[in-house]
Amino acid sequence: MLTADGGIFLSYRREETEHVAGRLADRLATRFGQSQVFMDVDSIPPGVDFVEAIQRAVSSCNVLLALIGPQWTKVTDQHGRRRLDDPEDFVVLEVQEALVRGVRVVPVLVDGAPMPRREELPQELEPLVRRNAIRVDAESFRSDVAALLEHLASMVPAAREVAAGQTPQRRESEAQEDSPGQRAQYPDAGRAGLTTPDPYRGDRMLRAVPVSRRTVLRASGGTAAVALTGAGVWGGRALLRGPPSPVWAFTTGGEVYSSPTIVDKLLYVGSSDSQLYALDARTGNERWRYPTGGAVTSSPAVADGVVYVGSNDFHLHAVDAADGRGIWAFPMGGAIHSSPTVAEGTVYVGSRDNTLYALDTASGQPRWQFRGGEHEDLVVGFNSSPTVVDGIVYIGCRDHNVYAVDAAGGFQRWRLTTNSTVDSSPRVSGGSLWIGSDDKNLWKLRTTDGVPIWRFPAEGGIVSTPYVSSEIVYVGSDDGHLYAVDATTGRQRWRFPTSNGIRSSPVVAAGVVYVGSRDFHLYAVDLRTGAKRWSFATQAPVDDSSPLVVGGLVYVGSLDHNVYALDAQRGAAA
Repeated sequence: MLTADGGIFLSYRREETEHVAGRLADRLATRFGQSQVFMDVDSIPPGVDFVEAIQRAVSSCNVLLALIGPQWTKVTDQHGRRRLDDPEDFVVLEVQEALVRGVRVVPVLVDGAPMPRREELPQELEPLVRRNAIRVDAESFRSDVAALLEHLASMVPAAREVAAGQTPQRRESEAQEDSPGQRAQYPDAGRAGLTTPDPYRGDRMLRAVPVSRRTVLRASGGTAAVALTGAGVWGGRALLRGPPSPVWAFTTGGEVYSSPTIVDKLLYVGSSDSQLYALDARTGNERWRYPTGGAVTSSPAVADGVVYVGSNDFHLHAVDAADGRGIWAFPMGGAIHSSPTVAEGTVYVGSRDNTLYALDTASGQPRWQFRGGEHEDLVVGFNSSPTVVDGIVYIGCRDHNVYAVDAAGGFQRWRLTTNSTVDSSPRVSGGSLWIGSDDKNLWKLRTTDGVPIWRFPAEGGIVSTPYVSSEIVYVGSDDGHLYAVDATTGRQRWRFPTSNGIRSSPVVAAGVVYVGSRDFHLYAVDLRTGAKRWSFATQAPVDDSSPLVVGGLVYVGSLDHNVYALDAQRGAAA
């Protein structure tokens, strides 16, 4: 139930901003208390007037956060009608009710979205354009939300359980003290047995109500009220089932977007706790950790005894693979989510400062820099990771382009312009390049000149990096499907559905395709038929982290702070 003190209401659309809404809800619940955070009404019991339910929920809050994605003003229903023009659309009702009742409305512009113009809004939502907005980007989430929390602190009273000693500062310090370096071996009976405190554990999770999309509804006195925590968003059915135990699970101090790399029986992986970890690949025991000044969402590359990894501290770090000693750190002008590639004494990596860098592996000094194009309606930069083949660097950019850059001289060989941002990384084989785009297409290009050979249309953006095996291309999409596409013709062979978007990149081993989903699962899918072999439930989305199969084990990271090792054939320990 809503408290008398009010709270924060999150209004968003699943199509665009679900990936930010869940994480934001969890941060808000940690700062202000579970009872102070509420999501928009999305499912109302039979017989309840949904307009009245929304009115009751919104009017009980101090603040409504209106999450606005790049297509917020353009999203249509199944009939092609713009959702904002439907007076009974839930988002329209929520924002309108807050404006009418004088609830503080804060537009939250997600992933570079522009502030809507007055002429783009229905009359009842026009006052929204006069509200000061704040930006939250998925890649700079922590710093953006930290600023938002400070703004909200003066508007929303902390809940009683937070004020009574379980403060955000205390929780954070406990997590930093207890969680890094610990390995959690989970019991078959459930997921409450974590050995470290974190936002995804404990009785909060076990109280979460299974929901089909994004809300927890509680009926009281014949009316629907909403009550949701970040734990409810990350929680849901998967945590209540009690899946089998992994071979091992290593708990970091933050979310794991980084993909694991294994060399000489050591696993290297980054975490949002600003650490690069080296783990024993067989046991999960920590060998060393290297601290950076920001979240490590980049995936490490290892060459000649050196680990290269980017960080949100605006540096590319070179670290001794044996002992974790820092060798050099090269400063850039933005966060580094791109994963480095090493070839012939040069390390190549992109940055959010809209530059592709080529650095000398020994000294860290730049050989050359290549700038991406400017674009008026998005945050530019290179999230894509470079691929180097036959003296050419191939990479995607948020300026909508796929580039081929000379590896020695740093000049453009060609570029192909798509219809949206390109965060997917290229896969090159046999004179062809495959890459995804947020324009919902998987592209096949000629490597010689970038001319398109075919485009395969998905139903959502493609951030996942394609995997080419036996003339089939496998790739995930934000529409929640893993696709198998004929590499020659571009025709779909099969598709495998999950319950949320796939940003993880698939990998193939021994007749199985492995891929993570934001629906809290790692999946093993039959290479030929697309049938599920097994799935493993984590406690939060498997986001950008991509699985790695080595020695009969499959490794992957999750936003639940863990790196998992699973039996590749069974999905669990024997």
